[in-house]
Amino acid sequence: MVKSHDAVLDKFKETAKPIIEKLTEFIEEFKNKRTPLAIITHQNADPDAISSASELEKYLEKHKVLVEIIADEDTFPRETKVIVNEIGIDIKPVKDFNKDKYARIILVDAPSISQSNINIKDIKPDLIIDHHRDEDPYESTATIITLLMTVLGFELDKDMATALYVGLEIDTIGLTSGKFTDFDKLAYKILAPLLNFELRIKIIQAGYSPSYLKMLENAISESKYFFHEGSTVISGVGYIEDKQRTDLAKIANYLLLMDGVEKV
Repeated sequence: MVKSHDAVLDKFKETAKPIIEKLTEFIEEFKNKRTPLAIITHQNADPDAISSASELEKYLEKHKVLVEIIADEDTFPRETKVIVNEIGIDIKPVKDFNKDKYARIILVDAPSISQSNINIKDIKPDLIIDHHRDEDPYESTATIITLLMTVLGFELDKDMATALYVGLEIDTIGLTSGKFTDFDKLAYKILAPLLNFELRIKIIQAGYSPSYLKMLENAISESKYFFHEGSTVISGVGYIEDKQRTDLAKIANYLLLMDGVEKV
């Protein structure tokens, strides 16, 4: 039975109650204050991470809260660079981060600072918005942010909706993931009518670098099947640099589309 739009949103409100309460607390405490909040996302920030961070920044700034996005632009994949340049997202470099400057820390699209691989030490986030734990009922952080903006009554513009859509699209393997939940489906339905198709094409087509295609070639030619409690692909792609981590994740998602494959 397909759940209704309102039923899914009601369930989301219940699931995301701690996030909503924290954001309300931040707005009440830091509205019109000069001390900014920091939104930090993971190394090699993909479209899911950067679109989620940017939309959250827009929401808080609408409520007169100062916010800065902290990320490592040097490791951005091509899709993310297009999003940042086309939409005009202001990024503060990780190397200039000073925790004493910020009133609160929000971590987006990573379950912890250590797992974000970002070069920042000795900080504890005041709020984490993420989807990577096994128990999380979402396949993308874009899903969480989209539904948050919906229940909070904050209107998405076309460009940000497009960036969030691409984040959702990539993280759910073209909307085909086996874990694609009712929350993800509703986020898709909300975002799809708002798409800027020209921007989406620019973002998607930016992702095929020569290094990515070489990795994909290696992954396919070296793949081997091992059957143990389902089908697993084990494949080598050769030596990669740190900035290619996001490409590696995309290739793993691609291999998951093979018949009978459950794990890569």
